[in-house]
Amino acid sequence: DGLRSGTLATHQIAGMGAAFALAAEVLEEEVVEVQRLSDLLCERLAKIPGVCINGSPTQRIAHTLSFTFTHNDLDVAALGESLAFSSTSACNSAKNLPSHVLLALGLSPQAASQTIRLSLGRFTREQDIERAVDSIRASLVQPAFWAVAQAR
Repeated sequence: DGLRSGTLATHQIAGMGAAFALAAEVLEEEVVEVQRLSDLLCERLAKIPGVCINGSPTQRIAHTLSFTFTHNDLDVAALGESLAFSSTSACNSAKNLPSHVLLALGLSPQAASQTIRLSLGRFTREQDIERAVDSIRASLVQPAFWAVAQAR
Protein backbone atom coordinates (compact mmCIF):
# COMPACT_ATOMS: atom_id res chain seq x y z
CA ASP A 1 0.00 0.00 0.00
CA GLY A 2 3.01 2.29 0.02
CA LEU A 3 2.74 2.86 3.76
CA ARG A 4 5.42 2.12 6.29
CA SER A 5 5.82 2.69 9.97
CA GLY A 6 7.76 5.63 11.26
CA THR A 7 9.88 6.36 14.26
CA LEU A 8 7.93 7.41 17.31
CA ALA A 9 8.67 10.94 18.50
CA THR A 10 9.90 9.97 21.95
CA HIS A 11 10.43 13.56 23.08
CA GLN A 12 6.84 14.42 22.17
CA ILE A 13 5.50 11.34 23.94
CA ALA A 14 7.50 12.25 27.06
CA GLY A 15 6.27 15.84 26.85
CA MET A 16 2.66 14.73 26.59
CA GLY A 17 3.12 12.47 29.61
CA ALA A 18 4.56 15.37 31.60
CA ALA A 19 1.66 17.60 30.55
CA PHE A 20 -0.86 14.95 31.66
CA ALA A 21 0.91 14.63 35.01
CA LEU A 22 0.76 18.41 35.56
CA ALA A 23 -2.91 18.52 34.59
CA ALA A 24 -3.72 15.67 36.97
CA GLU A 25 -2.17 17.60 39.88
CA VAL A 26 -4.76 20.38 39.63
CA LEU A 27 -7.70 18.45 38.19
CA GLU A 28 -9.66 18.15 41.42
CA GLU A 29 -9.35 21.88 42.20
CA GLU A 30 -10.33 22.80 38.66
CA VAL A 31 -13.41 20.57 38.70
CA VAL A 32 -14.59 22.20 41.94
CA GLU A 33 -14.05 25.70 40.51
CA VAL A 34 -15.77 24.93 37.21
CA GLN A 35 -18.72 23.46 39.13
CA ARG A 36 -18.93 26.65 41.22
CA LEU A 37 -18.91 28.79 38.07
CA SER A 38 -21.48 26.52 36.42
CA ASP A 39 -23.78 26.88 39.43
CA LEU A 40 -23.29 30.66 39.33
CA LEU A 41 -24.14 30.77 35.62
CA CYS A 42 -27.29 28.69 36.19
CA GLU A 43 -28.29 30.89 39.12
CA ARG A 44 -27.84 34.10 37.10
CA LEU A 45 -29.61 32.80 33.99
CA ALA A 46 -32.51 31.42 36.05
CA LYS A 47 -33.36 35.04 36.90
CA ILE A 48 -34.05 35.79 33.22
CA PRO A 49 -37.71 35.10 32.36
CA GLY A 50 -38.12 32.34 29.79
CA VAL A 51 -34.71 30.69 30.23
CA CYS A 52 -34.87 26.92 30.67
CA ILE A 53 -31.84 24.79 31.51
CA ASN A 54 -31.76 21.59 29.45
CA GLY A 55 -30.88 18.27 31.02
CA SER A 56 -30.77 17.05 34.57
CA PRO A 57 -30.20 19.72 37.22
CA THR A 58 -28.02 17.33 39.23
CA GLN A 59 -26.51 14.73 36.90
CA ARG A 60 -24.50 16.75 34.43
CA ILE A 61 -20.97 17.60 33.51
CA ALA A 62 -20.05 20.95 34.98
CA HIS A 63 -18.23 22.46 32.04
CA THR A 64 -21.04 22.40 29.45
CA LEU A 65 -24.50 23.93 29.86
CA SER A 66 -27.42 24.07 27.43
CA PHE A 67 -30.14 26.73 27.71
CA THR A 68 -33.36 27.27 25.78
CA PHE A 69 -35.02 30.67 25.55
CA THR A 70 -38.71 29.75 25.65
CA HIS A 71 -40.04 33.19 24.72
CA ASN A 72 -38.35 32.94 21.28
CA ASP A 73 -36.66 36.23 21.95
CA LEU A 74 -32.97 35.42 21.60
CA ASP A 75 -31.17 37.33 18.84
CA VAL A 76 -28.47 34.76 18.10
CA ALA A 77 -26.67 37.06 15.63
CA ALA A 78 -26.43 39.87 18.19
CA LEU A 79 -25.24 37.47 20.87
CA GLY A 80 -22.55 36.15 18.54
CA GLU A 81 -20.93 39.59 18.48
CA SER A 82 -20.11 39.48 22.18
CA LEU A 83 -20.09 35.84 23.29
CA ALA A 84 -18.62 32.60 21.98
CA PHE A 85 -21.27 29.86 22.13
CA SER A 86 -22.64 26.99 20.12
CA SER A 87 -26.17 26.88 18.80
CA THR A 88 -25.99 23.34 17.41
CA SER A 89 -23.86 20.23 17.55
CA ALA A 90 -20.67 20.06 15.50
CA CYS A 91 -22.10 17.28 13.34
CA ASN A 92 -25.14 19.46 12.53
CA SER A 93 -23.48 22.84 12.00
CA ALA A 94 -23.21 22.65 8.21
CA LYS A 95 -26.86 21.61 7.81
CA ASN A 96 -28.43 24.55 9.69
CA LEU A 97 -31.01 22.14 11.16
CA PRO A 98 -32.23 21.79 14.73
CA SER A 99 -30.11 19.49 16.87
CA HIS A 100 -31.39 15.91 16.76
CA VAL A 101 -30.28 15.58 20.39
CA LEU A 102 -32.50 18.48 21.48
CA LEU A 103 -35.38 17.10 19.42
CA ALA A 104 -34.90 13.69 21.09
CA LEU A 105 -35.08 15.44 24.48
CA GLY A 106 -38.54 16.65 23.48
CA LEU A 107 -37.82 20.19 22.33
CA SER A 108 -39.73 21.51 19.33
CA PRO A 109 -37.74 22.62 16.27
CA GLN A 110 -38.53 26.24 17.24
CA ALA A 111 -37.26 25.73 20.81
CA ALA A 112 -34.16 23.97 19.49
CA SER A 113 -33.43 27.04 17.36
CA GLN A 114 -33.58 29.15 20.53
CA THR A 115 -31.03 27.00 22.36
CA ILE A 116 -27.37 27.75 23.02
CA ARG A 117 -24.59 25.77 24.66
CA LEU A 118 -21.89 27.40 26.76
CA SER A 119 -18.66 25.74 27.82
CA LEU A 120 -16.53 26.64 30.82
CA GLY A 121 -12.90 25.77 31.37
CA ARG A 122 -9.80 26.24 33.45
CA PHE A 123 -9.40 29.85 32.32
CA THR A 124 -13.03 30.88 32.91
CA ARG A 125 -13.40 33.45 35.69
CA GLU A 126 -16.37 34.85 37.58
CA GLN A 127 -16.23 38.09 35.58
CA ASP A 128 -16.59 35.98 32.41
CA ILE A 129 -19.83 34.55 33.80
CA GLU A 130 -21.14 38.04 34.58
CA ARG A 131 -20.14 39.27 31.11
CA ALA A 132 -21.88 36.28 29.49
CA VAL A 133 -25.10 36.90 31.41
CA ASP A 134 -24.98 40.61 30.51
CA SER A 135 -24.45 39.71 26.84
CA ILE A 136 -27.37 37.29 26.90
CA ARG A 137 -29.66 39.87 28.53
CA ALA A 138 -28.62 42.46 25.94
CA SER A 139 -29.35 40.06 23.05
CA LEU A 140 -32.93 39.38 24.09
CA VAL A 141 -35.29 41.00 21.62
CA GLN A 142 -37.52 43.51 23.33
CA PRO A 143 -41.15 43.61 22.18
CA ALA A 144 -42.20 46.62 20.16
CA PHE A 145 -43.63 49.52 22.16
CA TRP A 146 -47.07 49.10 20.62
CA ALA A 147 -47.14 45.40 21.61
CA VAL A 148 -46.42 46.31 25.23
CA ALA A 149 -49.08 49.02 25.16
CA GLN A 150 -51.68 46.63 23.69
CA ALA A 151 -50.95 44.02 26.35
CA ARG A 152 -52.14 46.39 29.08
